[in-house]
Amino acid sequence: MPRHLVPGKGDDNYVASGDPNGLEPIIPTLAPLQDSEGKPLPFIASNTVTVFSILSTDTGSIDSYYFDTTQPDSRVVHFDRFTLKSRNGHLQ
Repeated sequence: MPRHLVPGKGDDNYVASGDPNGLEPIIPTLAPLQDSEGKPLPFIASNTVTVFSILSTDTGSIDSYYFDTTQPDSRVVHFDRFTLKSRNGHLQ
């Protein structure tokens, strides 16, 4: 299913938060954060958790990690991984 184009800035049909143009949220593949009921969250929204991603250009994979800055001695958590593909389905 092709993605919709993102509306231009100031477009009255653009939703600032919530529904991202009809796309369903995707739960991280490895270790998603959970809400108070134990359900996995498709996002990280925090003033104390730092998120970073690394693109491996040889494989086309993106690995995402988070770190809780309130616990400097804690480990970095690898929480998501996915691979990019070209329009024809293969890495370029």
